[in-house]
Amino acid sequence: MKIIIYGSQYGTTKQYAQELSKKTGIKAEKYTDIQDINQYETIIYLGALYAGRVLGMKKTLIEPLRPVEVGDS
Repeated sequence: MKIIIYGSQYGTTKQYAQELSKKTGIKAEKYTDIQDINQYETIIYLGALYAGRVLGMKKTLIEPLRPVEVGDS
């Protein structure tokens, strides 16, 4: 499953996320609305830069992503 996650303080990044969602068909969600990031295989993260940090990135990724086990093919 794929998702676009965004952090937007003034709304500009939200607009970019919504437009990208329309063009790709991938659901866009605000970082504060994400319950379990581990359910997504592909994450596109959009966020404004403030003092060298991306808005919401740290909060979104507080819990480590679960390791993916690769089976023998």
